Amino acid sequence: MSKRRDLDAIFAALGKSNLVVVDCRAASTDLFIDFFNEIDLPAMLTAFDAKLTLVMPVNHESDSVDQVQRLADQFGKKCNYVVVRNAAHSDSFALFESSEVRAQLIQTLRIQFEREIHHSLERIQEAIAPYTRFVRAEREKMLEMEGRCKHLKLEIERLKGKLENI
Repeated sequence: MSKRRDLDAIFAALGKSNLVVVDCRAASTDLFIDFFNEIDLPAMLTAFDAKLTLVMPVNHESDSVDQVQRLADQFGKKCNYVVVRNAAHSDSFALFESSEVRAQLIQTLRIQFEREIHHSLERIQEAIAPYTRFVRAEREKMLEMEGRCKHLKLEIERLKGKLENI
């Protein structure tokens, strides 16, 4: 896309489909950022009941890493990100590997996974809670019965002793 008016087609397409794919070359990054700021992207996504996922290829060139960094800085958590390593031109990703945005993405993933683990553990604990309560109650009953049995055994031994003395 080279002109601002071309961006209107994105929203026209959203009215017809629940998936819209747009190619944003690194040279068009400012155009997208300015447009999304002007239309208040979060409000528009809410109005369309839509989500934005930026799929960004990175390669050995600095402009691809710069684009990812600029978009992540601009949109933060307002959208989802998928970073794809494009090895068509080179197998080297040294710039991306050492970039700040990669570290941010890894940290965000780590935080999300930790949250998910915590929520999963909570759901597991909630699911097994009735069984845990049942086992605890039955154990208490068993211990009580064991105490009664010991008491009865002592009473039987005492009565045996009395009978033997008669």
